[in-house]
Amino acid sequence: MDNNVQVLKRIKVVTFGKFADEEAGTEYGLPNQWAGAKSVDEQVGILPDLLKTNPNAETKKFLQEGLPRWFDLEWPEWIDGFFTCLNPLVDYRSQLFGKIIPALAKKVAERNWSFTNYRVGQLGDDLLRLNAQTMAAYKEMAEVQKGNFWVMPMSLANGKRYPGKTCSPRRYLELCGQREFGIGPSAGLCAVLTHFDERVQLGKVLRLDFPGVKYDHHDHHDASERYSFVPCLEWEDGGWASLGIAHPAGCSSGFASVLGLLPQQ
Repeated sequence: MDNNVQVLKRIKVVTFGKFADEEAGTEYGLPNQWAGAKSVDEQVGILPDLLKTNPNAETKKFLQEGLPRWFDLEWPEWIDGFFTCLNPLVDYRSQLFGKIIPALAKKVAERNWSFTNYRVGQLGDDLLRLNAQTMAAYKEMAEVQKGNFWVMPMSLANGKRYPGKTCSPRRYLELCGQREFGIGPSAGLCAVLTHFDERVQLGKVLRLDFPGVKYDHHDHHDASERYSFVPCLEWEDGGWASLGIAHPAGCSSGFASVLGLLPQQ
């Protein structure tokens, strides 16, 4: 394994389930310098500058009154921390094409890499549907977070939870516990933007897919699979990054899904 990648101990993934055969071993891991999420205060200082949008009064109220209560709760080790993102229940097209993707392309360009969006004009509300787990989780989050920015507990690619393993996006979702859910591209890419230098590293570092949404691959030959693909972020050693889609059953050794967790009731 590359020297810049954490060597993670292999564990046995649960073998039951409809998609249990969509698992594989992998040498891909997390960057050595990956220490999890920055403080929420630091992220709130970074993200508005990147997206040209400031936190509103409701966001500030949650940061002052609601978030401290979360800090007192117990969280599993596989969660990387609390990540700041735009409210993921608002218009995807406006968020992704107006703010997030341009900011991501600029980050990539700062490394003298090229960036390709393989879904230009094709990531709006008409083509993306939140899956049932994620919709339920976001609705619960919305009961306590009313602002334009949210804070969500995430694992920024599930390498800690299932080290030495990779799964298809739908297998990761199948393994989710009752309070776990897939993160969509809007929230997931916000987390990437605030941790770009630490997380987007060359070598055998896990790339990311965002299984919180089902994508309508309307040009796919099998109509039954239209709303099943998931957006993904890929980068290669040649110095380029791309935003595309992944097959729900695809079990690539270099990918892992971005997952979230609701506070325990």
